[in-house]
Amino acid sequence: MSCGCSLPPDQPRWRRARCAPCFSVLRKDGDRKYRKNRSAAAKQGQVDYKKAWYGRSAKAKLQAKDYNLRRTYGITLSEVNAMLAAQGGACAVCGTKTPTAMGGKGKARHFTVDHDHATGIIRGILCGHCNAALGLLRDDPTTIERALAYIRRHQ
Repeated sequence: MSCGCSLPPDQPRWRRARCAPCFSVLRKDGDRKYRKNRSAAAKQGQVDYKKAWYGRSAKAKLQAKDYNLRRTYGITLSEVNAMLAAQGGACAVCGTKTPTAMGGKGKARHFTVDHDHATGIIRGILCGHCNAALGLLRDDPTTIERALAYIRRHQ
């Protein structure tokens, strides 16, 4: 399919054959054909995989969490639990005992490990909202103090 347009020679080689509108139409048609022609077996395989992944045992989920903590922060799940217990089982910033998660429709999931991005040192265990707030304020004490002053000024 070609609209008869002339393409400039400075476009990348893979794009020279078609203009952007033609390329877009072909891409959409290809995607539609792919979705329509997928075999029932392939679709069922995807469903089975998702059921197996999300239906894992509690032990397997804890093992995966422990592995991810060791890989990312160099600590184990038992060390995280000990840190949380030392904080009284609550977020180190707001003191909530109910973990909150950003995204995921606000479902309570687990507390998060807070660390300094410059040094990698673990600072504590936070709820999702507090961890996101610190990240959005770029862990900058000056910005956090200004935000606090702003909130107090407008109460």
